[in-house]
Amino acid sequence: MIAILGGGISGLAAAYELQKAGKDFILLEAENHLGGKIKSTSIEGFQLEMGPNTVLINNTEIKTLIDELELNEHIIKPDSEAVKNRFVIKKGQIEPIPNSLSSAVKSKLFGLNTIYHIFSEPFRKVKKSEKEESLADFSRRRFGKQIYRDFITPFVSGIYAGDPEKMSVSHTLNILKEAEEKHGSVLKGMMKIMKAKKQDPNNQSLPKEKIFTFKRGLAFLIDSIKEKIQSNVELNAKIVEIKFDGGKYIIVYQKANEIKELEVEKVISTLPAKHLANSIEKINVELSLQLKKINYVPAVVLHLAVEKSNITFNQKAFGLLSRKEEDVPFLGLLFNSRFFPHTAPQDKELFTIICGGYKQPSILNEKIENIHTKVDKALMKLNVTSSNSHLLHLQKWSDGIPQYEVGYDAIKKSIKDFHHQQKNFYIAGNFFGGVSVSDCVSNARNLARKLV
Repeated sequence: MIAILGGGISGLAAAYELQKAGKDFILLEAENHLGGKIKSTSIEGFQLEMGPNTVLINNTEIKTLIDELELNEHIIKPDSEAVKNRFVIKKGQIEPIPNSLSSAVKSKLFGLNTIYHIFSEPFRKVKKSEKEESLADFSRRRFGKQIYRDFITPFVSGIYAGDPEKMSVSHTLNILKEAEEKHGSVLKGMMKIMKAKKQDPNNQSLPKEKIFTFKRGLAFLIDSIKEKIQSNVELNAKIVEIKFDGGKYIIVYQKANEIKELEVEKVISTLPAKHLANSIEKINVELSLQLKKINYVPAVVLHLAVEKSNITFNQKAFGLLSRKEEDVPFLGLLFNSRFFPHTAPQDKELFTIICGGYKQPSILNEKIENIHTKVDKALMKLNVTSSNSHLLHLQKWSDGIPQYEVGYDAIKKSIKDFHHQQKNFYIAGNFFGGVSVSDCVSNARNLARKLV
């Protein structure tokens, strides 16, 4: 018997792989639903996502999963023009992020000094050091302060909601570090890496447009996996402790007011870092201590309905990101109905606002109406809207996104040592191997095959 702990996308992807192989397993989930932060709902004719808003088909594992579940006919691709256009708030103004050399030269984000820093990057010395480097230090060293401030910081905030001064470049944007180390330059290295990826037969099967959703939202993916494995799922099962005795694992969990025990031969944990840390204290103190060092930043997601007649920023666009220096109450804004028109009625638009992260660590304590009011005022000041929006829904995530901060090298080593020392206990999840849905799917499926 194999126990899968956690029913988010990592646990579900692993479970589906085991189900295909005919393995005996049970999936234990603490909540009364599967999917973790992937939650979709429809309100007043709007299609909302409480967690991730899109998924990328950027690896063969996520593509294969969709193929096997026969979901391709249900996929919705984004508007090709809108998805290319992304914007940054700089000094209170909305500026387009350049997507070509000519637009970079003309951009107000990049001055002549910055253009010089970009083109002179290949001639800078490579830093050879075993010491972990922050994303901020790496960016400033290779490209200068302006690229870091006006591009890297908002970009990383949009993915991790984190602080580049603390985040490890090796574990957040390792492709940049790899390019420098292997090719002596980020620019030259990136060109070679991208060329190699294009020539990779596995990548040639991936679609050109990688962003997608489903008409009923991303929860459709969760429901599709659930149909295949639901007889092996136990909900409302909160893990209390994991013991190891006589070569077997004893999973102690609470269901309602009852404490239960389950004896299994193998374990796949996709629990959040701190939950896993508390569960394995008696099995491995060192790993438990390391996992407790992983920080999670809070996130608040607002879904706003806006009358088209009240919108003053009408460009086709994917999203708008905020720099660290800006006095705005959010990290980013998604123009959902511009890249996925089906998500809103014809006379309205859907905006998704992401607040919190490292910039607003105490946001969970704020009243809903205060958050909404601040966001509305900011949107009007930025000339995105001309009047107040209608709040459809607000979702608070206390453990929003795990942070891969400087010091993660030691955490990763501790996990790998644990895998080597502790037989038949495997760890997956968004704090190990990447935070994106496609990363989680890829890592979980590959891990599950080790047990097949």
